[in-house]
Amino acid sequence: MMNILFWISNIIIVYALLVVAVTALRKPTDIRYTFLNLFRQRRRSGVTLLAITLGGVAVFIFGGFVDYSFWALREQTIRTNLGHIQLYEKGYLTGGANNSLQYTIKNYDEVKRLLLADAQIAPQIATVTGQLAFSGIISQYDTGTSTFFTGVGIEPETSLVLGSLDRIVSGSDLSRVEQQDITVGSGIANALSAGYSDWVDMLVVNPQGGRTPCRLRCAACSSPALKNMTTRPSNCR
Repeated sequence: MMNILFWISNIIIVYALLVVAVTALRKPTDIRYTFLNLFRQRRRSGVTLLAITLGGVAVFIFGGFVDYSFWALREQTIRTNLGHIQLYEKGYLTGGANNSLQYTIKNYDEVKRLLLADAQIAPQIATVTGQLAFSGIISQYDTGTSTFFTGVGIEPETSLVLGSLDRIVSGSDLSRVEQQDITVGSGIANALSAGYSDWVDMLVVNPQGGRTPCRLRCAACSSPALKNMTTRPSNCR
């Protein structure tokens, strides 16, 4: 949108300059009278110049606000564990909604190594991290509450960069996450009345379609930059 406005404004400016140049060549007397009139009516000329200046400033400020809004939306989307580019196993986008664990990238380490070794791609890469999406039921028997969830298994160290906009409400960040620790979104934490260091039980759908129970500890509660993501436990390991 801003690019379109930029080109339109440039076209208008060029057109106005062409009109002035043609008029100066064909009717130089009119140009001379115009400048004399500007200096003769100084108050009116000053008010007109001030209005043009304020209008230009307002347009530039609005353009900057729009640019910043799109930039912030892009960065919030990228830095909530989504990234610029996502690679999937073939068939994930068509059949992964039912059981995403059936479409894991089997040679993930090799793919990561090839990306970081590519002479053209590697200089543009800030970080490469793997994620494992899964879903199931999470419960806390102490309060007798449970709810459905979708989770993401991550690599904690690299996800510190990719999820840098996720705000830790309580607990520790991902650099100190242990093997049986998870970070839950604030929506899940409120639904379960769970907090830092509480233990929860998960029933996860495995690749074979069965159910795998596990007991995990809440190492942190996060508040993602995108509010609609707070209803799932994100950043699980």
